[in-house]
Amino acid sequence: MTSLSTARDRYNAANSLLCLLQALEGRVAVVELRNEMAVKGLISQVDGFMNVSLQNATVQGNDDHHYHFEEFFVKARNIRYVQIPEDIDITEAIKNQLEGKPKAHKTDMSSTTKAKLARKRQKETLKFIQQQQQAEKNEIEPQPPGTSQETDE
Repeated sequence: MTSLSTARDRYNAANSLLCLLQALEGRVAVVELRNEMAVKGLISQVDGFMNVSLQNATVQGNDDHHYHFEEFFVKARNIRYVQIPEDIDITEAIKNQLEGKPKAHKTDMSSTTKAKLARKRQKETLKFIQQQQQAEKNEIEPQPPGTSQETDE
């Protein structure tokens, strides 16, 4: 899931081929590394710096042995090539990514410290308001129509 939370990340995605790599999220692709190794797996996330996270990855080492990883992270600076699957229309993928046709990704703010503090204060405020309303209700009970609190002398 792409998280383009800053304006710089969104700008980089729209003005580079980062958007093509992000269009591959959820697809199986081969990432060739600068050290002559190759990683094949399901691309789970591409961030704004072009770092790639893969799931169920198979790494082909320099010794032609294959190593399996449940999750594998590749820093952008280590990527030499990304093999685009043949069934993807590159032009259409870029256009869809730039138009926002794929899922709109929003930053999950529910777990930040600021959001937690705001929710805590909101709950305290609601509790205070409820206590005030209860106190007012107990002090001034609404009288049925036709009765009065004044006593006749």
